[in-house]
Amino acid sequence: MSESDLADLEREITALLDRLDRLYEEAEAAIDNIADPDRAFRRATEFADQARDVQTRIASRFHKLRVRQVVRIKQAEDLSLQKLADRISVSKARADQLVRDAASKEGSS
Repeated sequence: MSESDLADLEREITALLDRLDRLYEEAEAAIDNIADPDRAFRRATEFADQARDVQTRIASRFHKLRVRQVVRIKQAEDLSLQKLADRISVSKARADQLVRDAASKEGSS
């Protein structure tokens, strides 16, 4: 993927996030207009649950992506754990955890 493709992807993601904001506003208005407050609460809860599920899936996938990139940096630059931590601006313990996450993912693949 080229830098141009990556810029296009970033614009698409930004547009998608803007669309999600607009969809929330539409859902909020629709739910506020439900006459029965119990039904409105149930609908709001359903949307909140769906949003939480999507956020969890996306966050998990991005965590895995970050972990792969940490390993790439460590290997490409042949860094010690402390130097890796300094390089990616995290504590040494967090760098170790990310490297261990990568190792456990390899073992379970």
